[in-house]
Amino acid sequence: MPHRVANFLRPSSNSSSQKKKRGSGDSPSSSSRSSRTTSLAPSPYASDSDEHHAVKMPDPLADYALKKHHRLSLPFARLSSRDAHHHHHSHHHSHHASGSGAAAAALAARKAAMMREVQQVVTILLGPPPKPTEAFTWQYSDSDGRPHRLTIKPRDFARDIASPELGISSASIAGMMSLVHDPRHRPLTLMTVSRLGNVVGGRGVSYVNVDMDTIKSTCVKMLRAGLPVFFGCDVGKFSDRASGILDTDLVDYELGLGTSLLGMTKAQRLLAGESQMTHAMVLTAVHLDEQTKRPVRWRVQNSWGTSSGSDGWYVMSDAWMDEFVYQAVVDPRFCSQEVRDVVDQEPLVLPLWDPMGALA
Repeated sequence: MPHRVANFLRPSSNSSSQKKKRGSGDSPSSSSRSSRTTSLAPSPYASDSDEHHAVKMPDPLADYALKKHHRLSLPFARLSSRDAHHHHHSHHHSHHASGSGAAAAALAARKAAMMREVQQVVTILLGPPPKPTEAFTWQYSDSDGRPHRLTIKPRDFARDIASPELGISSASIAGMMSLVHDPRHRPLTLMTVSRLGNVVGGRGVSYVNVDMDTIKSTCVKMLRAGLPVFFGCDVGKFSDRASGILDTDLVDYELGLGTSLLGMTKAQRLLAGESQMTHAMVLTAVHLDEQTKRPVRWRVQNSWGTSSGSDGWYVMSDAWMDEFVYQAVVDPRFCSQEVRDVVDQEPLVLPLWDPMGALA
């Protein structure tokens, strides 16, 4: 660490003399709090001689750092200074211990402790969960406002919700395919985003890049089969939340301002950071032109409650879909063989800040 930075962070030589000047009325708690120090990880610019020396923060900075950590509820906020110092050295030598059983055991123990904290918070706020074999009663209203009362055991509920009759299972979800329209890259390309996904051993995120006509035709097939379609879009562009309208002609900016706000192409907006996926909704119906059989508008179910749109429902013009819809999750059965074969490719890895990773 540069010496002028290290000197700034080290307590001044007057700190000990200042402590001696404390009056006899100072409380022990204030004295112990003022002597608290916090270890900082070494700077990447530190010299070899400074590499293993923890830098001590003066009391105000230490108090601020600790308060900030508690306020943000960071996992390391509750570590003692000795644990923090140990964490620093463990991190510094992680390349030596990353594959060891001791490191894995320490991570597992830390995860278990954090999960106990999560369970404690949820239990305090929502009450203790029922036992797996103990029946509970749940009262709810369906989408039509009709009240219902259900008495069931948690294990039976888990079995029923994953039943083939409902069509919801881990196998059916895992079998879905994510189609995206990213005009920056050629169609029929398999893509992923660096570091997207934080589950060890989990399924990686992959996108099959296609043109908008392919996305639309596949969505129409899904809706004809009675299946809703999850899709990702840039919901804030040319939209009215109160009326529930998504349309590029929602406001005639060109009439009022003398210029169109759609001067860039979809690819240019992605490259400039002007647009990215910001929200996910569900397609539930489509209006097709009687002559051309092409989509005119789409019915969208949002998740912002009944006060948004028409009781929670939106209408999306097909032109808006062209410009601001980027992703649709579909059943591979409704895709061509050419599209399905793309999943066997070696994926193009996009950088972690790429807009295609904004929604996942």
